[in-house]
Parts: sequence; C-alpha cells; structure tokens
Amino acid sequence: MAERKLQLTVLQAGRAVAAIMVVLFHIEIFIFPDRLYPGQGVFTPFEIGYAGVEFFFALSGFLMAYIHTRHFGQAERAVPYLKKRVGRIYPTYWAVLVPLVLMWALVPGIGPDAMGFGQVAYDLSLLATDGEPLLAVAWTLQFEMFFYLMFMLAIVSKRIGVGALAVWFSICFVALFLPQRPFPLQFITSEYNLIFLGGMLAAYGFEHMRRGWIWPLFIAGIVLFVGVALAELYGLWPASLALKTFVLGSAASLIVAAMAAGEAKRGWSAPAFLKSVGDASYSLYLVHMPLMTIGAAVIVKLGINSWMPMFMMLIILVFGCIVASLIMHHLIEKPVTAWVQRWLQGGQPRINNAAEKLGG
Repeated sequence: MAERKLQLTVLQAGRAVAAIMVVLFHIEIFIFPDRLYPGQGVFTPFEIGYAGVEFFFALSGFLMAYIHTRHFGQAERAVPYLKKRVGRIYPTYWAVLVPLVLMWALVPGIGPDAMGFGQVAYDLSLLATDGEPLLAVAWTLQFEMFFYLMFMLAIVSKRIGVGALAVWFSICFVALFLPQRPFPLQFITSEYNLIFLGGMLAAYGFEHMRRGWIWPLFIAGIVLFVGVALAELYGLWPASLALKTFVLGSAASLIVAAMAAGEAKRGWSAPAFLKSVGDASYSLYLVHMPLMTIGAAVIVKLGINSWMPMFMMLIILVFGCIVASLIMHHLIEKPVTAWVQRWLQGGQPRINNAAEKLGG
C-alpha cells in the first residue's frame, strides 16, 4: 500500500452522517411512535437510518486493512494491536453501560425486567449474546470485537491468519443462501461479517482508483445504498434480508473507497462541524438512545409533546444528542481512552498518525 499520509477527515464526516442516520432511525421507529407521538413518525424514509451501521462496519474493515496489513506476520505487534482495540472500544462503552445499570438497579421498573449480575458481567465483556444486549446498540460492538480478533490472527501469522480470514469470509458468503442458523453459528457466519471484508477491499481499491472514476463510483455507491434501503422499506426488495445487508455493505464499502480516494487524489475535505461530530460519533452512537429515552420521559411529564410540532421536536432531540455526545467525547471519551491506551501500552508515546487516530 502507499505511504499512509491521509488525514481521512472526509471519512470522519461520513462517520458523523452515519451516526446521525442511526439517531434518526431510532427517533422514527421508537421515540416518536412509542414515547412522544403515539403511532406516529415524522418522515418514513428516516427508517433506513439503520443502514448507518453498514457504513460503520465498512469503515472498520477499511481502517484495519489500511493501518495494519503492513503488520501481517509480525507477531510482536499482535498484543499492542489488541490493546489498542480494547482501549478504544471498552472504556467509553463501560462509561455508558455502568451508570445505566446502576440507574436501573436503583429505580425499579425503568430497566430490563430480569437483570442479574451474570448478565451484566457478560454484557460488559462484549461477548456475543443470543438476543438483545442490555445496551441495545452494543450488538454491533460484539461484531466489531469478533472481527478484530479474527484480524489479529493475520498479525500473529500471515499465512495462517489470511487463510483463516479467507475461510471465514467464504463460509459467511455461503451462509447468505442458507436458512436461519442457531446461535452462536448465526453470529459467527452472519452477513454482517462480510461488510468488514468489503471495507478491507476498499482499503486496497481506493489507492488504485483513477481520479476520473472517483465521483461516478461515489455517486453509484450512494444511489445503490439509498436505493436498496428504500426498496426494502417499501417492500420492493426481491431477495432475502441477508442479501440486502450484503448489498448495503458492498455499497457502503464503495462509498468509503471513493471518499478516501477523493481526499487522497482530488483534495476533498469536510466541514469542521461534521469532522467534530465524526470525532464524537462513538459517544453519539452509545449515548443517544439512553439520552432520548430519559428525555422523552421528561418531555411527556412536562406535557411538551402535546403542543410542540414533531419536526421541531426532531431538531431538538438530534441537536441535543449531538451536543451531549460532543461533551461526552471531550470530557470522558478522549481523556479516559487516552489514559487507558497509555496504561495498556506501558506509557508509550501517543500516536501521531492521523489514520491510526481515526482507527483508535
């Protein structure tokens, strides 16, 4: 691969858009119809916001390949790699989940019906769950951590690891055409795993993308991404949901490749605000549902939803989540993650490479 000099600010902006898509999705399918405006949504196409997850997975595959494929076969780098991944994912996740669990324990009736110590400990580990985890969005982190572990095999041994990844992705592809499998086989062979492969291929492809192809491929990726999601939403998707996820992930990977190539070869840049939200997108992803759920209860208690128009409420909720995530990012996520990273790495200097910062 070429020398890694990208700042990748455009991909951070894409991460911001993906996170906001997920927020809009949860407002449309849960917060408004179940909490604030019974049975009503503000704009049906917001329901495709779930596809922001496909973008996140494609970006994760891209970053791991872009940053770490040059480390394949360097076993001494495996432990530092894993420490970086752990330090990036777990501290912020725990900073959201632990206070939630304490609140649920102290105020009976507002949390899960059955929440034992064993379940909490298991969820803290981010091991795969058969069903919804306590923090609902954490299911994606379970896939992320499993991918990171599989990817690490190639750092330990290039031949064995690349072979294992090839076999794993091949099995996941075949499973696209198989009926539902029992847990944990469903998790291990999930279509979502293939999106990481798409992102890895994007990391290779963007450096070989001709300048004249960047805009057409970017537009094609957007059209395919939005078109497939809308087709599924309106009952026009002709194939299985697994194939829909695979195609969405492929489109997201194409978008990621085009965005990276656009910055590298055409000088694309992103607005500072989107870059800032992208930096805080992990906090936004984790905190938006607890924040909106609590906020909705307060809004109903005060009767605000009885007179405030839905569109205005939408703006307030989205803006409030963004502001809260920016505060959490700067006051909790950044300092805690930096401290944990230094502790895990034994006090080594902080990373200066922009791509590695983006990847955690």
